[in-house]
Amino acid sequence: MSASPLPPTAPAYVLASGRDFSPGASGATKGGASPLASAGAVKKQKEEADTKRKQDTETKAAKATPKKESWDKYAQKLRDRIVAMIADGHPPRFNYSAMKTDVDIMSLNGSHAMLKMSGDGATIDAELFTKLEPSDALALSRAMLRRDSPEDHALVAFFARCVGDFTLADKQLVEAGVAAEEVKAAFAAP
Repeated sequence: MSASPLPPTAPAYVLASGRDFSPGASGATKGGASPLASAGAVKKQKEEADTKRKQDTETKAAKATPKKESWDKYAQKLRDRIVAMIADGHPPRFNYSAMKTDVDIMSLNGSHAMLKMSGDGATIDAELFTKLEPSDALALSRAMLRRDSPEDHALVAFFARCVGDFTLADKQLVEAGVAAEEVKAAFAAP
């Protein structure tokens, strides 16, 4: 006895399920595999994908570790760029992770910075460069980016690599010109 096909008025999810609803099929999927076997295969595929994703993340994290002397060099370039912007009357504004708000750098003296909060205008003295977070360095370098400056693009690319944003880093390296090779060489080999 052959089963009649499902009526075209059956709900779309029933039609798309791939199940054989004919009498005696007991809910098997097309091709004879049971739903439990299919679920097991899906679970295995998910586990394999998770393992690969973890390995890829670990590989990228290793690539994002700059050499100590390179970090110091690019942090100094960042300081120099901040000082230049302040001298030009354009204090850089960025979202400072420690304050969780936008701040303007009003002055910079060594590792200390006078920060002005964007919301209430309050000012604080912060040791910005004592423990500079890569995410803050990236936010700062992006805030100061001049589109026609290969050096600025190199600065953004360096800090983007430090935080693992390889898509942004690669885009900036294209604009960095000859400075791109210096950025690439600034990272420890994986």
